[in-house]
Amino acid sequence: MGKIEDVVFEGGEIIRVVLSTGEVLESRPRYVAVDPSAISIRSVESDHKWQATMNATRDQLKSASEFRYEGKWK
Repeated sequence: MGKIEDVVFEGGEIIRVVLSTGEVLESRPRYVAVDPSAISIRSVESDHKWQATMNATRDQLKSASEFRYEGKWK
């Protein structure tokens, strides 16, 4: 449903993971910042890739507040 685009650090700790959801849910890029504890990351050895999963529906991501790269995040 999305792709990890960025990681937000504060005080040396990860405080948010920025997901790009626009390509799947909408026609324009849309970013949502989620708590890192909501995401599970695992290695898929057969594909030689990493996979991130979270327990959220398309509707939940669509209704989540949009993260914008502006102000201190630009």
